[in-house]
Amino acid sequence: TSSERPVVSDRDSEDEDSSYSSSNYLFLEDSLLAKLGIPLTTSEEGLIDKFCEKIRGITAQDKQESEESILESIEKIVNGYVEKGLRLNSSCSNDNDNGDKETVTSLIFKEMEEVIAQLRVNPRSSTAMLNTHDYTDESDGDEYRADEYKTSGIIIKRITSNLLLKGGMGKKFLYGDTELTNKHYDCDYLNDLNEKCEEIESKLISIAYEGIVNKSKQTHEYDFKAEIDNVYFYVKYPQDSIIEPVKILNNEKAKKLNLKVGILQIGESIVRVENADGKRNYKDILKGSIEMSFTTEVGEINIYLSPSKKGGNKIEVEIDEKSEARLNKLKAEKKSLGENCLLGGKSVLEAIEAKGFKKNGNVPTEPTETIKDDLSTNLTQVRLQQNREVALGG
Repeated sequence: TSSERPVVSDRDSEDEDSSYSSSNYLFLEDSLLAKLGIPLTTSEEGLIDKFCEKIRGITAQDKQESEESILESIEKIVNGYVEKGLRLNSSCSNDNDNGDKETVTSLIFKEMEEVIAQLRVNPRSSTAMLNTHDYTDESDGDEYRADEYKTSGIIIKRITSNLLLKGGMGKKFLYGDTELTNKHYDCDYLNDLNEKCEEIESKLISIAYEGIVNKSKQTHEYDFKAEIDNVYFYVKYPQDSIIEPVKILNNEKAKKLNLKVGILQIGESIVRVENADGKRNYKDILKGSIEMSFTTEVGEINIYLSPSKKGGNKIEVEIDEKSEARLNKLKAEKKSLGENCLLGGKSVLEAIEAKGFKKNGNVPTEPTETIKDDLSTNLTQVRLQQNREVALGG
């Protein structure tokens, strides 16, 4: 299936045509992150609900407005919520009959199609340039200048580019015989957009590769699956990878892509880690268990994170005897563990002492005081059936 695609396309340049087949467009594929079925946090759900309430039916509500005006309203709302970190491929299915099939992105495309349908019924001279393909870009070419082009066709392209370059998937509205493809998206535009999406994907793969501690000649970028969804990113690593998340979240390329929330999967284990004011906040273990290893002056200290066996909203934190002895020695010397690492918003020491933390805990308003950071932190997957032999880099 399309969701199982290799992240990096393996095409020989000599076999390539100047135009791609539309079936190769990245934005026509299913979202890997959405297919994982990872539950949203309360704040993420709230943001999506507010957005859907604002955007759904906006065309019908503003019938007396010009198409340009309605599209500009859609664009303004979309831009505002994208800036707030809106998940683009999550379900936006409340209060309609589409179930889980309607996503935030597809809802936006649906509203744009409503505008086109309204134009067909009631054409206006202000939107006579519907088939224009002129657009201009700023800086790296990813953003269009809103003040220079006011026709409906250009606004639609601008909204579309913004969504797809941030990882939105638009299969239903960008493939086949639709109002949008017939009137607004020529092959040159879609090919150009797909090339930019491929560049972004390539950057994400590069970032993910740099985060592997135990790289070898056998480790290849074809082994990864990865995608972005606005400020979120998902990477699936090979089974026995050891990952150092600081090399991912603090990577300059990640900062340029505005990536803030990572969903990292190694084998069957999945962890959620966020960039919080320069610190890495591990907020949830979504599946399986992980081992965090800290390199310190007294030796390596390992802790194990897993969802509570009793269920509920807690992640359990365990430490083995050897690591506990080293930790006690570290504390006796008045040194900290993981200065730039948080577990559910708590310091590592607090989480160990509490034997756990609340899922999706936020960073406390007052920073936790620490004395000295450990040298490095790695995460590895834990294979429970093999007595915790594998770890996941942090």
